[in-house]
Amino acid sequence: MVHIYMDTEFDAVKINGRHCQMVVSLGAVLKWEDHEETFYSLVCPQNFHRLTSVVRKMTHLRDRDIRAAESFPAVLAAFMKWLQPFHGDDFKVYSFGPDDRRTLLQECERYHCDPTLFQNMIDLQKQISAQVIYQQVIVSSTLSLDDLKTAYLIEGTVEHNALTDARDLMLIHQASMKRKPDTEAVCGIVERKLAKQQEVARKQREKLFRIMKERFSSYPFLQCEVLLFPEIVEQLRLWEERDRNFHITIQKDTLTIDGREQLRAHIRIHMRIDIEHEIPSVTLRFQSGDTTLEKKYLLQYRNATIVENILKRMLQHGNS
Repeated sequence: MVHIYMDTEFDAVKINGRHCQMVVSLGAVLKWEDHEETFYSLVCPQNFHRLTSVVRKMTHLRDRDIRAAESFPAVLAAFMKWLQPFHGDDFKVYSFGPDDRRTLLQECERYHCDPTLFQNMIDLQKQISAQVIYQQVIVSSTLSLDDLKTAYLIEGTVEHNALTDARDLMLIHQASMKRKPDTEAVCGIVERKLAKQQEVARKQREKLFRIMKERFSSYPFLQCEVLLFPEIVEQLRLWEERDRNFHITIQKDTLTIDGREQLRAHIRIHMRIDIEHEIPSVTLRFQSGDTTLEKKYLLQYRNATIVENILKRMLQHGNS
């Protein structure tokens, strides 16, 4: 069995007014018993002008080198010639993630090339990621190449070069067939992922706080009585549609709060907006006789416009 590990680097190229994902480099490692060979080539896409800044920074490829490269059909022909000595053997072709297969098939369709080799390409990302377990749970179904190198104690960083990435994929696959991921390394992966998630959440909270503070700080009052004018009822019903945790339903004559139905005429509603704490919030207070019930909600993008519309209408009513 001949095992071929492939990787491509690609970029967005504008053709006929739309951006298409096109291959700019192709790398492969062929493994047959103890025999190993490599293939690498840059590819010049149709209508190529320059690499996007993201791809240039990530791959360290240069525009002039891409312009000097062969077209995809020529590179594919050279690649198939490289495989010629193994013609007649059974092939297994591997990639990491779905993008390589999809892009290669699109390129074959664009240039009318034979796509057979890529049609049964095996995506190893999910297959190997499923073997990385922490506390009896899969860490992630789509671990990165870097994470899998760490899990199997393979040295070196991922270079985002088509050939070295293909070699990394081969090393990871070979290791995964011989041994389990290193327990301590997996713990490190989980800790890094958790720390990254916490950092992302912290930045999102800070951004939300800043946006809500800027949005509401210009209002003279951030609390008001809420009268159930038709336009206010419409806003509250919209809130109910957007937030499954709202748990307030307004009917013609009744108001249902957490499953408890009460007559609208007997209820007074107050709204209070808090933008001083780290997590902005809005509180609705419902008062019926001696009974008071408060519902507190996070003030966020999906309800901020509704809350602001209610506040504006009530402030207009107070000034009229």
